[in-house]
Amino acid sequence: MYRVAARSSAGRKILNEDSYSVCRLELNGRYGLIAAVADGVSTLNIGDVASRVAIATFTARVVERLFAGASLIYDDALIAEILRDAVNYANSVVLDSVMGGGTTLAGVVVLEDNAYVVNVGDSRLYLFGDGEFHQITRDHSVAWSELEREIRRLAAMDFKERAERKRKIVVEHPQAHTITNLVGYYGRVEPIDVFKLRLYEGDGLLLATDGVTDVLDDYEIWQIITEEGDENKIVDRLVSYAMERGSKDNITALIIKK
Repeated sequence: MYRVAARSSAGRKILNEDSYSVCRLELNGRYGLIAAVADGVSTLNIGDVASRVAIATFTARVVERLFAGASLIYDDALIAEILRDAVNYANSVVLDSVMGGGTTLAGVVVLEDNAYVVNVGDSRLYLFGDGEFHQITRDHSVAWSELEREIRRLAAMDFKERAERKRKIVVEHPQAHTITNLVGYYGRVEPIDVFKLRLYEGDGLLLATDGVTDVLDDYEIWQIITEEGDENKIVDRLVSYAMERGSKDNITALIIKK
């Protein structure tokens, strides 16, 4: 069984436009879970509503599709199609019901030892375990396009230096928060990235909004999640450290640990 903990804070803002969900699954002896985080875009209309609607409709659509047969579905291609369909469904509902609203979305379906990840926007999913820490998703942003041009140079740096440089490029870019892909707002979601991961004992997944990643680089996040304590303490620390670093955004962190 997987252990899950999540925290979300408005931070220094009055309104929390982040949302998250965790849904545990069981059907005829097979187990799984769905988790997602979303960050409503504050410069658009009612970002808090957009993120809640996206999370709810995405999760409901995945559950509906996974439970369509006598057992939970375990086909890689079909699960990838289900995730893309769920994002498109969430997009259509946000467009219809939250006029002018938009939100990021990072979600994962975990079935036994496999995790299927989907993302839109700049909310992220990381894989960690056995001394490793990797960002699996790619930000859909103008700043990330700049970062990708630096990838070869970053590869030569050690983890700490690379993490500092990566965060600096993304945060200090003149269009740091220009998101190129959202659920809602733009009309069509493109691309919808899907990734498959194999999870081993001791591995974990972190889903986080940019209230965390704007102020804490990958190396710092890795240090926090490897400190002593269970998943609840980890997410508490991530929110607290982000606040201490002066995060000006809402802050959401969700941990799944095998």
